[in-house]
Amino acid sequence: MATTLFAVGAVLAFTAAPALALQPGEDAAWAAEIENDTPLRSADTISEARDLNNGNLMQVWRGYGNTNIYIAINHSVPLQLPSTTTYAAPRIVWTNAGFFVFHTGSDGYIYYRRIPVPANADNVRGNWTRVPNNARTEDTLSPSVTRLNGNQMYLTWGDAVGLNQWGMYFDGTTWAAPQTLPYAQSYTANSVTFNPNWNQLVSIHRGTDGQIYWQRQTYGSSQWTNPARLGTLNTPAAGTPAVALTDNGSGEVAVWLSGGAVDPQTGSSPILLTQIFANGAWSGAWSVATGNVPTSHNVWLTAIQNRIYLINTFYTGYVYWKRSFQQ
Repeated sequence: MATTLFAVGAVLAFTAAPALALQPGEDAAWAAEIENDTPLRSADTISEARDLNNGNLMQVWRGYGNTNIYIAINHSVPLQLPSTTTYAAPRIVWTNAGFFVFHTGSDGYIYYRRIPVPANADNVRGNWTRVPNNARTEDTLSPSVTRLNGNQMYLTWGDAVGLNQWGMYFDGTTWAAPQTLPYAQSYTANSVTFNPNWNQLVSIHRGTDGQIYWQRQTYGSSQWTNPARLGTLNTPAAGTPAVALTDNGSGEVAVWLSGGAVDPQTGSSPILLTQIFANGAWSGAWSVATGNVPTSHNVWLTAIQNRIYLINTFYTGYVYWKRSFQQ
């Protein structure tokens, strides 16, 4: 399938009218997310990470109708993580040191802990560790975290009292000083991902104008590019966009709409998708995710080799997924 690419500098002039065409490799139908033979229900976005050594899958979410955090390994019986309360969706990452769950506490500070595999009620007891250097956001906003190389991670979050977006590097032992992402201003938070083959960190955020912006960092340089806009959405985006990159450097961004696109009966809106590339190129167009599964929550993208999967929490709390990209 031929794709026309737009350089970052050319993105600003493009006006995107979402089309009905599928993304490369996108499935038309959605499937229900199942844990222990039961449809999963969540109050917010779920996220997942996979152990690249043995394929174990761990998913994490906030409980439906409560402020608890739950995990499931390989779609088994869900397990509640103790000693925490959150009003935002938790996040998970895998490194060579294992799985780590991050969440925003009710005080706005960001906390994390390692989750052993197999996990049970006994070995997940204990306190959470607060991320240092005053890593704090609004108590309803989620952080974002991605694996770099080995045991390294990169964490991002939105400011607790302002519009700045922050990032912080973890070398496997110590957290570095946080840095602001240049000119990244948002009422919500950003999402971050990393492609080791291209050595690129990519951050996506919704600007104060409701449009979607992205910026990149060549890992090791500590310098982010200035934000570039991914076209112009005719209806403002809502919440925090999602991003994922495949092994070959192709990637996808997903957002949900607000304003006039909202269904007054359910508060739901359609999901938009677009293709990006680790080298800074963009496909130049947005499309509407197929299937009658709108959302009133942020969505999640997860990459496995050359495929990307889209996970969506329906307004009823039930969770659905589908392949949204393959190339």
